[in-house]
Amino acid sequence: MNVPRLLTVVTAAMVWLVHLAGNPVVAGDTLGLQEQLHDANRHYVEGSYDEAVAAYTRLIGQYGLSPELLHNLGNSYAGDKRYGSAVLHYLRGLRIDPGNDALEADLAKIREEIGLFDEPLPLHKRVVTLYDMNQWLTGALVSYALLTLVLALRLRFTGSKAVVPLSLLLTAIICVCGVAAYRQHHNWNGAVIVKPDTHLLLSPFASASSTGKLLQGTVVYNEKKHDGYNYVHDTRGRSGWIPAPSLAPINTSSLTYSRGSAER
Repeated sequence: MNVPRLLTVVTAAMVWLVHLAGNPVVAGDTLGLQEQLHDANRHYVEGSYDEAVAAYTRLIGQYGLSPELLHNLGNSYAGDKRYGSAVLHYLRGLRIDPGNDALEADLAKIREEIGLFDEPLPLHKRVVTLYDMNQWLTGALVSYALLTLVLALRLRFTGSKAVVPLSLLLTAIICVCGVAAYRQHHNWNGAVIVKPDTHLLLSPFASASSTGKLLQGTVVYNEKKHDGYNYVHDTRGRSGWIPAPSLAPINTSSLTYSRGSAER
């Protein structure tokens, strides 16, 4: 077990202990949580990754999502060579804690290990990905508030020459932030291929011809559904039908974690 992963496990335990210190619970609940953390960490250290997956998933189901537990769950899937599920949980952790260096490092490492490399993006798409949807919306809201203030001041100081160019600049910023937020909303609803040997099919039938294969961990976007199949496309422009169980949503807003799985 390498040092970064060990630190992740230790950090998760510390975070939960700090959480408990600030949130009074009964003694029995505290003991149960500590025992479950110890049990999950022990399974991971011993290389019993399937048991570690079940233990961390159970913790999330009982105490809620946290980037630390999602990170440890992703590490456990990676140790068990379930790389698609590992990528999925790293991305879910980054949804809760964008910019988390440890999560981004392990995500990059696992993608390199399985041969997933991002295609170079054009400039306008690179700009859009600088911030997430909420950050772009915040920028639009702040710019709108400033525009309202400028227009209100114009009524008081009618002779100011700076009002018109400043108003145009703020309007342009609002438009840019709005378009970027819309594009990021599309990205927000992405999913991850979690099954090996997932083939893109020409039609939503098991007997349909394949047009290509998607690696575990590939991020795709749903376009439509039909009879247990999803029509998806990826960032490389490939598209086709795949069985619905082959992918899992990144979005954490409506996930339900049970002992051994996360369902939406």
